[in-house]
Amino acid sequence: NFYLSKFNSISIREKEAFKYINKRNKKKTYHVADPVFLQDKKFWFNFIKNREPLKRKKFILVYSVARSKLIQEAVINLNTNLNFEVITIDPNLKANTKYDFKISDAGPEDFLHLYKNCSFVVTDSFHGVCFSLIFDKKFLCVVSDKIYSNRLTDLLSYIDCENNIYDNTSKIKEINSYKISTQSKGLTHQK
Repeated sequence: NFYLSKFNSISIREKEAFKYINKRNKKKTYHVADPVFLQDKKFWFNFIKNREPLKRKKFILVYSVARSKLIQEAVINLNTNLNFEVITIDPNLKANTKYDFKISDAGPEDFLHLYKNCSFVVTDSFHGVCFSLIFDKKFLCVVSDKIYSNRLTDLLSYIDCENNIYDNTSKIKEINSYKISTQSKGLTHQK
């Protein structure tokens, strides 16, 4: 509490951390959205405006940080219904999922370009979900015991997209049941 008292103001993204700090801190604490939501889709598109469109058929973009078996299962089950090409962003020597194309060295522009052009996203990454929302993409958020998932579940609950969560009890749903959240536009006003 001594160190917290030295700050003029405190803002926190995570709901649980916000509750924790708010109880222990005498100063006003603000619950805020992740900084990526401070800008709209046009801002992010501006980074890739000179890039050629990908000349690929429809594809699922897989972006995994936790590299759990659950994400492998989600991709296989989802693609059984879709039969799309699978592109994975994975810096490791061996990819965590079955794929048609693997990108090991995606920089920020590559990342944004893939998000802009994909048909569906499968991710266990908080920012993977954020950019799915910003780019209005249908997505599946894989939540496993391997990762700290409060940020993911809090965000999806806030925008009424819990249906997009895939965990060890989930079944793959009809593709049209996965939401593209129109409520994500209000994240810049979250407090």
